[in-house]
Amino acid sequence: MNKDFLFELYGNALKVEKTYGIPALFNVAQAVLESGWELKPIKDCNTGKNSYNIFGIKHHGGDFVEAYTNEYSNGKWITIKARFQSYESFEKCFEDHSQLLLKPLYKPCLDEHKKTGNIVNYVKCVAKNYATDVLYADKILNIIETLKKYLGLEYKYEKEEAKKFVVAKGLFKPDGTEDYWTRTINREDLAVILKRLGGA
Repeated sequence: MNKDFLFELYGNALKVEKTYGIPALFNVAQAVLESGWELKPIKDCNTGKNSYNIFGIKHHGGDFVEAYTNEYSNGKWITIKARFQSYESFEKCFEDHSQLLLKPLYKPCLDEHKKTGNIVNYVKCVAKNYATDVLYADKILNIIETLKKYLGLEYKYEKEEAKKFVVAKGLFKPDGTEDYWTRTINREDLAVILKRLGGA
């Protein structure tokens, strides 16, 4: 795998997350699953043209390429030739993919994610309509866990989950300072949390 390219995609995904709220890890995991860990975009099976389509987005207008793909139909896998959207750049592909996930079909998934921050439920919600593969959600979630390690994000997500937990349980409340969650916890903080956990 081209590690630099993976981080480039993650950078694009973070921009999308900041703009629209779509989880960055979900975007990158989809790119990995749709294009393989080598992160190769779809190329035209007739001309070899690069589509910059890293998500396997089907053609919905404008330029396209043709490529063979596996689809799950009537309980079995079949290979068909299909049209896929073609882009000028990966950035354009990310933007189009974002617009797809903002459509009414997927909007309830994103709305719920913005409320709960639960990426597992978001993935399962999107997967129901995004792919014919019944194991699509499980595959995405497994890739997300791998990406966390590969990108060095385990601590970041553990910290976010811990923050949600202590606030939701009323175990501790932010003191209003901007660096509250980054500063080192003191003994008084720890004593309060442990005491409340013991009585929870």
